Amino acid sequence: MMKTDIKKLICILLYIITMLIPLSLTAKGTDVGEPYGLGDLDGDGEVTAADARITLLASSRITTITEQQKKAADVMGDGAVTAAASRVILRYSSRLINIFPIQKTSAAVWTEVPIEEGGFAFTCRSDFDLRWMIAGQQEYTNICFFSGTVVSLKEFEVSWTDDKGGEWGSFTHSIIEVKLNKEYYGKVSLDGDVIKVMFVGPISYNYDHSIHINEGGEYIFTGLIMDERYTAYKEKYVPEDKSESEKYADVVMGGLWNTVFAIDDGKVILYHGYFDHDNEARQKILPYDSVITDKLTSGIYSLETGDFIAMNMDDFEEAFLRLFENPENLPTIKRD
Repeated sequence: MMKTDIKKLICILLYIITMLIPLSLTAKGTDVGEPYGLGDLDGDGEVTAADARITLLASSRITTITEQQKKAADVMGDGAVTAAASRVILRYSSRLINIFPIQKTSAAVWTEVPIEEGGFAFTCRSDFDLRWMIAGQQEYTNICFFSGTVVSLKEFEVSWTDDKGGEWGSFTHSIIEVKLNKEYYGKVSLDGDVIKVMFVGPISYNYDHSIHINEGGEYIFTGLIMDERYTAYKEKYVPEDKSESEKYADVVMGGLWNTVFAIDDGKVILYHGYFDHDNEARQKILPYDSVITDKLTSGIYSLETGDFIAMNMDDFEEAFLRLFENPENLPTIKRD
């Protein structure tokens, strides 16, 4: 039997089935414009075998339907009225499925919200793994280190629907727009000279023992480049994340305690774990009481305790670039 004959036979069988199934077997549709809902082509407010029948007839061009009905019939999300769509509508009306394919993954919704200063949050720290920060992550994604000046801070409430119809959010994501000054490692593909850095959380909060990011301030950022490798990594290890963050940012950073360094008056202020292993670098750490900055949320106390350190820019860059020379020799875990 020819393939075209098989398709015709399937359509005939489906038509017969839809004629025989009781029309009282119904399910609610999703609105696509009055009076039709998704899967509801006759506009009676229900998804029934009759709707599957109309879809099948329209797909065979036996009958003509309106543009609104075509939208209602597009349960596959491919913009077409097909026999496959009629089969799905029939299964939906029979309650064999509870969601149409087009509904499985909805576009994420990013809603900008006003930044409200004054919030406070405790920093959840994990073990600091220097080798992982510099080299380990590159087994899965591309990383970058760059300096720049913050030109804007924005916060968004983000929500989405996953492949199983589960609703996620809303979650607060922040976008930091940074005018690029210098690239230390890795390269972000840009149209201009502004890198959009995503922080998962409200950037307006004061996180204890962390770097505070201000508009107009200069910083060094590290993060994962949100390119094809990042997307593949996320799909493999975090398939539920349908936030579409790659559309809104170029780089995603981690904690404000270890993935951003402050630059103030020619000095770099950073988490101590980057140079604990390097005696030469440690000799060039500045006395805590010689540093004046408003970019540490816990103030001078974080420098006094040694949680953060400060170095002159030239000394920092010399020591920092050494990290990439033999990353396999870097310590793997630094416990606080």
